[in-house]
Formats: sequence, C-alpha cells, structure tokens
Amino acid sequence: MKDIIKIAAGLIIVGTLVAVAFAIFNVGKKNAEESASTISNILSEKGDKYATYKDTTILGDELVELIGNSDGVYISVLTGANAKKSGEMAKQISKADATDKSKDEYINPYKSFQCTSVTVNGNGVVTGLTFKQIN
Repeated sequence: MKDIIKIAAGLIIVGTLVAVAFAIFNVGKKNAEESASTISNILSEKGDKYATYKDTTILGDELVELIGNSDGVYISVLTGANAKKSGEMAKQISKADATDKSKDEYINPYKSFQCTSVTVNGNGVVTGLTFKQIN
C-alpha cells in the first residue's frame, strides 16, 4: 500500500513538473514570436519609409533633414557642378557638411534633388539612397 502511495505521489510530482515545463515553454514561444513580429514590422517600416523616395524630387532642406535622420541608411548626393558632369560619383554627405556653405558638399535648401536610385539588401530593406541636384 505504501508503494502505491509513493508511486502516485511520484506521478503527481512528475505531472506537475511536466505541466510547469509546458507553461514556461509556451510563454517563451509567445515572447519569441512577438519579438520576431516586432523586428519584422520595424524592418518593413524602415524599408517602406525610404523606398517611397525612388524617382521623387525633394527640396534641399528636406534632403538635409533626411540625411540627419537616416537611421543608418547610406545617403549619397551629387551636388552643384558635380551633378552636371557625366560619370561623376555621388558621395555620402554628413549633415554638418550639407549645411556648411564653405564645403563642396553644401546642399542649398532651395534647390531640387531627385532620388535616382534606391539600394535594397537581400532582405528587402533599403540600405542606400542616391540623390542628384537637378536645378
């Protein structure tokens, strides 16, 4: 009789431990799924935000603001006389250089710039934009 009680108590303890393990697993699985969903949403929002610039024209002041808030997206710009030369390479510009009138990289806030290309990585996330001054 004592053996049956020991076996029953053992089965209850094992059953309880298995139930707790499943509960912990389900909570961890739910958290992992929520985190993956959040990361996916952030990446798609970032991609969508920058993809909308393709073939659009914006003023220099908006471009300077975009450079300052680029979230790691590589933004290169052809400005001034360089924009009119064929074969000239666009280069990445910092916000400090874009607003410094003494620099070649200065972006006139009243000039227009067209986004000539959008670079996307293998995951569909925008990693670069190229703008060219058009006036």
